[in-house]
Amino acid sequence: MEPNDFYNEHFSNLCCYEDYLMRIDLLGKKHNDNDVLDSLPKCDEHRFIIVDGEIVWISHNGEMVANPDITSISYRAFAYCYGIRKVVIPKGVTFIGDFAFEGCCGLKSVTIPNSVTSIGEYAFYDCKLLKSVVIHDGVKVIKSDAFAGCEMLKSVIIPNSVTRIVDYAFYNCYGLKSIEIPAGVTSIGSWAFSGCEGLSSVTISSSVTDIGDWAFSACDNLKSVKVPIRCKIGWNAFPKNCEVIRY
Repeated sequence: MEPNDFYNEHFSNLCCYEDYLMRIDLLGKKHNDNDVLDSLPKCDEHRFIIVDGEIVWISHNGEMVANPDITSISYRAFAYCYGIRKVVIPKGVTFIGDFAFEGCCGLKSVTIPNSVTSIGEYAFYDCKLLKSVVIHDGVKVIKSDAFAGCEMLKSVIIPNSVTRIVDYAFYNCYGLKSIEIPAGVTSIGSWAFSGCEGLSSVTISSSVTDIGDWAFSACDNLKSVKVPIRCKIGWNAFPKNCEVIRY
């Protein structure tokens, strides 16, 4: 089959990212059909990626479906893919790399399975339309700036498996209204929820022993919060008008 025929048969209604070859390398895969890959057009709609001559993340309507053989999503793998609307990370993926989905400004929902143990730095940074994040049991660390700048984020479920929420993890998530820090989390990093202007309800588990400086600063709608008696509270961790009740 000629390369153009291959494209027309399988991908005529889709588009590929202009740097798809670089992204293949970042995913840790090698392409074995250069003629086909080189024939694919470049455009601004980021709909799919080719790995080993096959389409592995495909979208007809902005929803991504992944090849189950993929076990990690590497550094900047899908950064600034504006056409992505929904991401369901497949079971088997264990690691979401730094900046993996940075700047995916069309992304609205993310589901992370229990096989994932770490969400990298800036993984979903500046995904401005992201509204819902479901993180299943398995993730242990939410790293720095993982969801920072997700201005529309309204709900996030943090599982009991998480032990650390690192600095700036949810910085400037203006739409976030409530958050429950589950049993298992021992530390909340500096500036972790700073700037979450809509945040009015925070539940902090008794397992938390350290809350970093400015962790909930500029959360002006947060009027009161209960904090474990043994927990160390950092400098300006809460707004001045927020009543901190020890329990």
